[in-house]
Amino acid sequence: MPALARSKRRPALDGIRALSVVAVMIYHANPEWIPGGYLSVNVFFVLSGYLITGLLLKEASRWGSIDLVSFYKNRARRLLAALFVVVAVVTLIGARILTESAKANLRGDGLATLFYVANWRFILEGESYFASTGDPSPFRHMWTLAIEEQFYLVFPILLLGLMTMANGRRQRIAQGLVVLIVLSAIVQA
Repeated sequence: MPALARSKRRPALDGIRALSVVAVMIYHANPEWIPGGYLSVNVFFVLSGYLITGLLLKEASRWGSIDLVSFYKNRARRLLAALFVVVAVVTLIGARILTESAKANLRGDGLATLFYVANWRFILEGESYFASTGDPSPFRHMWTLAIEEQFYLVFPILLLGLMTMANGRRQRIAQGLVVLIVLSAIVQA
């Protein structure tokens, strides 16, 4: 137990993530088995937001500020190598096995994936994730990674701004976060 207390790791979150992965897999195998299985993606977003916010607040509490450069370097180190491999493999295999119409978008979809803007590319092209017809992009699922990375890019800056405006008072920071959440919901509605 002492090692667990030192690491502040929360095994229950791993369990929730595992259940979410299984729900998404079952949903993709047969949507009738778990009609709301796609909602598990939202669980990942909420967990990511929770974990990143906790990490940033802990750093601010310990050091008095957030080192954005270090934060972004750590995110890049964690994610970019795997992303490059996935994009390279999908592009190489896709160029050989996809239909001509699917190949036509492969380069643009791959670049959008590399720059974490796949969600915007698919939105601008009118490609719906849930109502796709024809040949879907092999990078189609990367919209979730794009959203998560956009959050990682923008949120720490917003949080640092809130912390500065609130003079580090947690209640004011929390109120500011609630205001941002409400504004986001209004914009999306």
